Parts: sequence; structure tokens; C-alpha cells
Amino acid sequence: MNLKIDLLFKIINLPEIELKNEKIGKLVRETLPIILIEKLIPETEIKKLQEDNYSKFTFDMNYPILKKIDTKLSILENRMTKDHTRYYAEVFKNGDDLYLITSEWYERNLEDYIKWMKRKVKV
Repeated sequence: MNLKIDLLFKIINLPEIELKNEKIGKLVRETLPIILIEKLIPETEIKKLQEDNYSKFTFDMNYPILKKIDTKLSILENRMTKDHTRYYAEVFKNGDDLYLITSEWYERNLEDYIKWMKRKVKV
């Protein structure tokens, strides 16, 4: 049994009221890497998470949730958007591609992230 998937399963199955006590950044860092690495969302969702409009509509985010790594650039350059770092430094693999996760999470995004995770992630 995969311990990471077990942990994710437990988190997703917690009542929303319990998850709402979590800090959004901590919850994202605990769950989204597992979702990516274990391929628990379809490729179509990975593509959507790289779009400004989808991220804004689904999570009320100002930046795409995921950013595909451009291997011609340094990690620092990949993390930048308009002269500011907007993505965590840790790189995550999904299939053959490498991604960064946005660091621009605010408590207002918590409920939308929980709903997305419960709706989209297949464990």
C-alpha cells in the first residue's frame, strides 16, 4: 500500500469543516505534490491548472496553479512571473513533465481548493 496515497485519501475524506482549520499553503504542499507524482488527476486537468482563466475561475487565483518547467531556464527563472517569485522552488514530476506549484495561496482560496480536491482527485 502506498503511504502517500493513504495519507491523501485520509485528508480528502476528512469532513470539510475539519479541513477548513488547515492553513492553505500547508494543505497544498501536503496534497498537490502527491496528486501530481501519483498521477491522480487526468492530463486534461493538468493542462487546465496551467491556465490563468481556469485558476482564476476555479480557485480565485491570480496565477496558474501549475507551471511547466522550461528546461532551458534555471529554476529561479522558472519561478519568476513579472520580476517576482510566484512558485515554490520544489519541482514535481508528472509523467515526463516537471512542474512548479504556485506559492501565491491565501486563506480565501482554501474552500475552493478543498472542493476541487474532493471533486477531481481519484484515490
